[in-house]
Amino acid sequence: YLQNLVQKFNAKLGGVNGVVSIARALTSSSTKDDVFMFFGADVTHTTCSRDKPSIAAVIGSVDTTSTQYASRVSEQYPARGKISLEIIKDLYLMST
Repeated sequence: YLQNLVQKFNAKLGGVNGVVSIARALTSSSTKDDVFMFFGADVTHTTCSRDKPSIAAVIGSVDTTSTQYASRVSEQYPARGKISLEIIKDLYLMST
């Protein structure tokens, strides 16, 4: 638990906890000038209700070491007659 907590503090303060070696991770012929971005996205539901929104989140790395990131969170209500929404509405807007 403590190690995980310290790594989170370190990342929030701008530190680097680890570096992804692109040369080792990929076996295809790529140049060392290639830059990669990692994305994550999820939708969670607080309750199965038409009155409560689902929470959508998107996160992406923003630096060459993939240790700094930007995130977007939004609430989304289901369409009429539905209880929850399992897709991220406006994904394009959240990721730009």
